[in-house]
Amino acid sequence: MNTILRPVLELTVMISGLFLAYLPVQTYLKQPPGRLAAWLAPLLAGICLLEGGFCYFLNIPTSSVLFHGIDRKSVV
Repeated sequence: MNTILRPVLELTVMISGLFLAYLPVQTYLKQPPGRLAAWLAPLLAGICLLEGGFCYFLNIPTSSVLFHGIDRKSVV
């Protein structure tokens, strides 16, 4: 049971990152925070569960899912 929860919990880092990205632009958004949270919370929970299950069943690290857009050759 712990082995399937680990990738899901590692991917929940995205939720706090999106919240921190929201804070500087909250005055520019046209949707109120409650309505934004009403559709973002289930979306983020679904993304974390699906990607966590994907990582668990394919036995790949979550870092490959989180950092898939970074060119590893350019990172020193």
